[in-house]
Amino acid sequence: MTSPSPTTLQSLSITLPNSFIEMLPMDGGGEAARNWFVGYLARKVLRADNERKEAEYHNLGAKEMERILGASPRRWVVNPLLTARVIEVNEKYAAGRFSKGYRLSTAYRLELISGDYRVEQLTDKAQLRRFSRWQGRRHEKALERFPHLQHQLDAADHFTVDLQALDDYLYDLELCGKWRGKELAKGRHEYLTAQAKSMAAFFDGSERWAHFASGRIHTALTNTPRDLRQFIIPKTGTTSSRST
Repeated sequence: MTSPSPTTLQSLSITLPNSFIEMLPMDGGGEAARNWFVGYLARKVLRADNERKEAEYHNLGAKEMERILGASPRRWVVNPLLTARVIEVNEKYAAGRFSKGYRLSTAYRLELISGDYRVEQLTDKAQLRRFSRWQGRRHEKALERFPHLQHQLDAADHFTVDLQALDDYLYDLELCGKWRGKELAKGRHEYLTAQAKSMAAFFDGSERWAHFASGRIHTALTNTPRDLRQFIIPKTGTTSSRST
């Protein structure tokens, strides 16, 4: 199972902080690539479950940056976002060990956590093609490295997600306003909802891709909170009660 082909992907949902949206369009080309990159870093913030992870730098090598962002990503994507103080860059890197790291600036990270953002649809065809090829190549490399991975992914066909129980759980979270003992901010609740959708898509086969990074295989389930995984059931099974 691979990621959508460049000919089938019509749009991509990206999360953008409102103050970033207000400064658009920025001067020069590369707008779609910049928007995707900000959305990529925003997703990293929203899926983090503590402040340390929210502030982590995320490594992307030069070749990988070109594959996903197009030619001259430093000129068209990184430098404009640095100048506008949207992102921060950790310039330290070690060949063969880790690449330069990127993260959103503090103000934008705080916006996301407080829910001050919008989900936009990216429809630029060139960027969608780059994204699809990037996802597809990462999946292929994971399969090349671990030939038995496809068999493990196919095993997901024997399971499904109890969508009704999952919806009830998310509704209960919204009503109580807390998650893991902390206030459930809008951004975190919407992230959990997105993770639930991604988990369901993994088991229905529409997003069953994988990639290898940092010494492990990553799939749509890698960062799914344990709270949501309780709703994964055998296709012949049912859940007996809703979680509260």
